[in-house]
Amino acid sequence: MKSAELLKDKPTIREYFHDRFTHILVDEFQDTDPIQAQVMMFLTADDPGETNWQRCRPFSGSLFVVGDPKQSIYRFRRADIVTYNKVKSIIAGSGLVVTLRANFRSTVPLINWVNEVFQDKFAREECLEAPVYVALESGRPQIATGLPSVQRLHIPPEIPTDEICSYEAEVIARHIREALDNQSDPAKRQPELNPGDFMIITYRTKNLAIYGKKLQDHRIPHQVTGGKAVNQSAELGLLHRCLCAILQPDDPVALVAVLRSELFGISDSTLYHFKRAGGGFSYKNAVPEGLTAADKQPLAEAFARLTKYARWLNVMPPLAAIEKLVADMGLAVLCAVESDGNARAGGLLKALELLRHAYRETWTVTDLVNYLDQLVQEPRNTIACRRCRLAPQRCR
Repeated sequence: MKSAELLKDKPTIREYFHDRFTHILVDEFQDTDPIQAQVMMFLTADDPGETNWQRCRPFSGSLFVVGDPKQSIYRFRRADIVTYNKVKSIIAGSGLVVTLRANFRSTVPLINWVNEVFQDKFAREECLEAPVYVALESGRPQIATGLPSVQRLHIPPEIPTDEICSYEAEVIARHIREALDNQSDPAKRQPELNPGDFMIITYRTKNLAIYGKKLQDHRIPHQVTGGKAVNQSAELGLLHRCLCAILQPDDPVALVAVLRSELFGISDSTLYHFKRAGGGFSYKNAVPEGLTAADKQPLAEAFARLTKYARWLNVMPPLAAIEKLVADMGLAVLCAVESDGNARAGGLLKALELLRHAYRETWTVTDLVNYLDQLVQEPRNTIACRRCRLAPQRCR
């Protein structure tokens, strides 16, 4: 705002910056707000004394903007199509407006389908508040693939609501598997395909792990990116369980939970014998001598490791200790060997990154573990902000 005021009322300063910035390119112009539009027009105005930005006319060749009015969705930050159209009309008065129609990404049948679907969704004629639809044209040579350009996936009515996502993911995975398998058949007239030629884009990222699991089931190499829910990593729960047992050495429930988990895999019979021999459920206690070697060894090793982890948490910075603990327990390796290893490892690493940011606002290991508990229990986008401490529905 101060920059716009300076350029508006100081012709000498405007001339200086006009000489310094002789050519201005604005990309994603539909995201421009009125203040930014003022700066842009004042910097390129051919009359340094004009103080109304809507009456400014750019020097020939000084301003080049690219934008799509159909993508003007940032009204929350004062960027709307009204500003877009005002500047467009100014440029049209003394310059050239070129309509971009060419689509270089899609096949002709898909372009035709888009034109048919959306031609009635936009204004018939251009106006200040709404964009007019522009029919797309193919911008590249077309290659016959033998694959349909558009298919509609029908969900049978007997599929329960909570199983629709799994059903859809299965159909998509089978479709990709079939396309990959049929490429060797000359009758299919398909070009050479590989898994990297396919992308699954979902409306929400909540259930990405389900799609990843189905792709894994059909032996399709893949990567899952962009998921917001980190609690789909079971290893994150193991980490939280272990930290709870360490920080609460007198809580027998926390200790038994981690001893019975995949981290240590101690059987119920071993725990029963331990208790019958007079053992106390705290890793700070000694293992009774009356146990057999088969029962004593795993318990002694588990207690020694928990004691070692507790020492790390006492002498090292909390986050560094937790990262070292994750490496020592082999949680990343455990993620990798699972069928949906990419998603699970990604969730674990994302959780560590979130802990790293949370550490700036916390003082103790307990605070970090409490935050980790939130990550385990809830998706990332429903967790309260560590900085403002607001409830999830109020946090922005």
